[in-house]
Amino acid sequence: MTLDVRPRVPVAQNLLHRSRAAALASPVGVLDMRRCMACGFAWNAVFDASLVDYSAEYESDQSLSAAYRTHLDRVADTVEAALVGRDDVNAVEIGCGQGQVLALLAGRLGARAASLVGFDPTFRPASKLPPGARVEPVYFTEASRHLIGAAPDLVVTRHVIEHVADPLVFLRNIRAVCADGVPLVVETPNLQWILDNAVVQDLYYEHCSLFDAPALAAALAAAGFAVEAVGEAFGGQYLVAVARAGAPSSASRTAPVDNADYPARKAAAIARFEAALAADAAAGEVVALWGGASKGVTFALLVPDARRHLALAIDINPVRAGSFMPVTGIAVVPPQAARAAGVTKAYVMNPAYFAEIDAWCGAQGWALELAVPD
Repeated sequence: MTLDVRPRVPVAQNLLHRSRAAALASPVGVLDMRRCMACGFAWNAVFDASLVDYSAEYESDQSLSAAYRTHLDRVADTVEAALVGRDDVNAVEIGCGQGQVLALLAGRLGARAASLVGFDPTFRPASKLPPGARVEPVYFTEASRHLIGAAPDLVVTRHVIEHVADPLVFLRNIRAVCADGVPLVVETPNLQWILDNAVVQDLYYEHCSLFDAPALAAALAAAGFAVEAVGEAFGGQYLVAVARAGAPSSASRTAPVDNADYPARKAAAIARFEAALAADAAAGEVVALWGGASKGVTFALLVPDARRHLALAIDINPVRAGSFMPVTGIAVVPPQAARAAGVTKAYVMNPAYFAEIDAWCGAQGWALELAVPD
C-alpha cells in the first residue's frame, strides 16, 4: 500500500546549511513511501542513494537532552546484558556519529574493552573519543568491513538501517564478520508507532527503509541472526532488537497492522495544524518550532503556511545554532536567542522532550506556551 507521496523533499534533513541561500538551494528528491502488507516493511520506492551526502556537515546528535541520555543508558543496559560472561570485548559501532555511544560503551565495559571501533562518514576528526577508540570515517560495506580489525565480540548499530536502501545486504555484511554467538544490537524508528499515531513529520527521504517489530525480526533472521528480542523504546518511537549470529528460529511471521487510514489521518493532522497556526497569527503569537532537525524540517514543509507563520526553529544543539533548515530556509537558533526574539509559543516536534523543555523554560522564568502537533 502507498503511505505517503511528496514530490519535493530535502534529501538530507540534518545537513547543516550556514546561509539561507544554501538552505533554499538544498538538494531535493521524491518521497514515495510504500508498505508491504505481507511482511510490514516500508520503503521509498524512488530512493536514490547517490543524492544523499552524509558528510562532516551532517549533524544528528541528540545526546544534549537529558531525556535522550536516559534512553541511551537503557540501551547500554541492553548491550551489557547481551555481553554477560564476555571479557576482552572487541566492540564495533556502525553509525557512531561523533562517538557518544563509543564513550558510553567505554565507561560501561571498562577494562573489559579490548578495542572500540566505529564506522561513520559523518565523523569529524576533532570529535573527542575515549582512549583506545578509533573511527573509520566511511560507510560499513563489504569493501570496508575489513577495517574492523579484530573479530568483533559485539556489534551495535543505531539509527543506520533505516538509511540503507538494501537492509538485508547491510545486515549480511555484519553477519559476515561475526562468529556464531556474537550479539548484535539494532535500534531503528518504529514504523508502527508512526502509523498508529499519525506522526506525519516522521516520514522523510533519508529513512528509505522502515520496520515494524515483526519485519525487523524477519530481516535479522534472513541475514543469519537468531533473534532474542525486539522491544519498543523511547516512548514507543524506536525499536531495539537483540540478536546473535547463528541459525535463526523458524517462528511464523505476524501479519502487519492494517493502517490503510493513515493517508486520511495525515491529511486531517495537517489541516488541524494549519488551523492552529492561523489562530496563532490572529492572536498575535510569535511562533517557533522546538526542534530544528528532521521532524521540524519535515513539518515546516508539510504545512503550506508554516513558512509564513513560523518565526524560527529552536534547537539546544550548539552545532545547529546559526544554521537554516533545508528548503524552507527557516533560521535555527538556541533557546536564549528565541526568547530574545520575542517568541511566545513553540510547537514541540518530539513529544518525548515536552516535559524536559517545559521544566527548562520554567527554571529560566520563560513563560513560553508549549504545544505538540495534534
